[in-house]
Amino acid sequence: MFASLLVTFVAEVEEIHEVVSSLLLSLEREESAETRRRQYNEVARHIHNLKGTSGTLGLDDLSHLMHALEDIFGPHVKGGNKLAPDVATTVLFGFDTFLRRLREHTAGAPPASGVDDTIAAMRAKVEAKPEAEAPAADADADDKAGERVTGWRVRASDVGDVARDVERLRELRFRTEQRIHQLDALAHTLQGAAHRVVRRSVLDLRRGLVTDRDEAANLVASFEHSIKAICTLPVRTIAAPWERMVRDLCRKTNKRVKLSVVGGDVALDRRLLESLRSPLLHLVRNAVDHGIELPAERERLGKHSEGAVVVRFETRGNVLAVEVSDDGGGIDVDRVRQEALRRGLASEAALSALTNEQALRLVFHAGLSTRREVTETSGRGVGLDVVRAEVAALRGHLDVTSVPREGSRFLLTLASGLGSSASLLVRVGDQRLAVPMHAIECVVRAPAPPSLSEGSLGTIEHVGAPVPIWDLGAMLALREARAPSRGDPILVLAPHGHPVAIAVDEVSSDVDLVTHPLPTELAEVDAYDGAATGSSGELILVLRPAWLTRIEPAVVEAPIRRALVVDDSMTARALHRTVLEAAGYRVHTAPGADHALELARRTAYDVIVCDVAMSGIDGIELTRRFRAEPLNGSTPVVLVSALDDDIVRRRATAAGASAFLTKRECAGGKLLTTIEAMAPRPEEPS
Repeated sequence: MFASLLVTFVAEVEEIHEVVSSLLLSLEREESAETRRRQYNEVARHIHNLKGTSGTLGLDDLSHLMHALEDIFGPHVKGGNKLAPDVATTVLFGFDTFLRRLREHTAGAPPASGVDDTIAAMRAKVEAKPEAEAPAADADADDKAGERVTGWRVRASDVGDVARDVERLRELRFRTEQRIHQLDALAHTLQGAAHRVVRRSVLDLRRGLVTDRDEAANLVASFEHSIKAICTLPVRTIAAPWERMVRDLCRKTNKRVKLSVVGGDVALDRRLLESLRSPLLHLVRNAVDHGIELPAERERLGKHSEGAVVVRFETRGNVLAVEVSDDGGGIDVDRVRQEALRRGLASEAALSALTNEQALRLVFHAGLSTRREVTETSGRGVGLDVVRAEVAALRGHLDVTSVPREGSRFLLTLASGLGSSASLLVRVGDQRLAVPMHAIECVVRAPAPPSLSEGSLGTIEHVGAPVPIWDLGAMLALREARAPSRGDPILVLAPHGHPVAIAVDEVSSDVDLVTHPLPTELAEVDAYDGAATGSSGELILVLRPAWLTRIEPAVVEAPIRRALVVDDSMTARALHRTVLEAAGYRVHTAPGADHALELARRTAYDVIVCDVAMSGIDGIELTRRFRAEPLNGSTPVVLVSALDDDIVRRRATAAGASAFLTKRECAGGKLLTTIEAMAPRPEEPS
């Protein structure tokens, strides 16, 4: 019983610690006497309550510590002036010590030091001098400040079960939508007097289904709202310690910085919040230490002596965007190039050819630091590469922009983990894909003929300016680039005010999709945010907007390895392609043997992966025909079968297959290791 009380007390003190830290930092700068008076009394109330609760639980050392802190802080409450930095530091130290010792009690570990030593150190640091007594605090305001909210304890697995049920309900709604379309088609065929009664029945059934669909949609929205309320927390819960960290860092570096958090009430999955804690803390620290100049330098440049760091949270559907910006000196791009050259990341010619925007992204490489001196917080070359790796582990994307003397901006985007997001379904060849709606500015039709543009497939006019057109099929290596025909749909995306036009074969509909992350081994595939399930249970890959809008050459050109995936299952093609793309292959796909043979005549492939049991010409016959071509004798061919059958295996070998794998083996990761053994990675250019 006592142990469980201690665990509950620890959780309570952790919350109080964050609240008091924020109040003390505010008291250092608060100009309003009324607000300051309320904050002083709120801190004093927390100190008094912790002293009493510690005594009740028999934690005499902690009660003694809070009693001493009450003596130190009390005279300043009566004075009511701004809190001196030394006093704030001492009180913060007292709360830090209280929380640390409470955790030691809970774990049954002996305390690291005696409480009397801590109290003596605090008293030596601050000699509280009483000042004029302030008016008594408003009792009602104090009562509200002392209120606490009791919450339900909910297991994460239970919440996950409910979330999966909501997804099943959403899929049911999609299937209902599909049935409605089928009834529309049936009603259209039942024209004429002979079918009037049947047609009326069909239309009545359709109306009922529409009502059911709408009710299911309302239930999905209601469930999603409830789940979010149960298992989310506002982002301010991880932002609370940042202000303390900024304050301490400013005291070390003699800088002045104001930290602002915009969107602190945005609610996110608790597990996601915990994962974001480290990368965002690092970005905030980086903004203060690297970005903001010393006060004298800022004044010389005509800036306010106090720098500004802003962390902004925004959600769009189930996509989260976090921006960390500062108004400091910006990133020295020339210095970045010099460091990249010194570390051999690319040749001097390749670095010179990069635009400033492209060169900025080199800061995410391991070991690259623009700091000339090593300090406690910077200059060791361990930094933004770690942040990028942590963001990538969350299936997110990190980007950077910077303007000399005006500051830098880091933008993190990732799936928030809960709820659905509006997406536009598009088609390229036989591949259906989803593009998040928040990234699309508009959909236009291609002119004929499009204006010619070097490097792209023409241009379209958008907001009075020409915008280059790119073919999504070619970007995904599904086909050779081809210019859009008159009337073909073109998606216009405009990140950061720079529009990009992406040509697709067809735009079908906009739907609400839940994006699931790809498997861990595929997390580095830049093109996709994840995958969703369509109304018929099919896999729909969700494109990453940041990838769609980043059309640029690579820093270091490597030899291109090409692979061809042949399967009449779209899902299997997508999964094999994703595995190979993650390994650096440029992958083409074909739904059948005829298409595959046509592609093989036009393109030299380093490996071919083919399903055995395809309709029409199967994989074994395709392998035999492929081997009959004189130029294809040495190209590795991997045949994949749902069954581990010795007879089929022998037939595959006789037809010329280089390897035979079961789908279970492919799912276990053997596909890539088999291919790499047959087609070793070519040497990188020196």
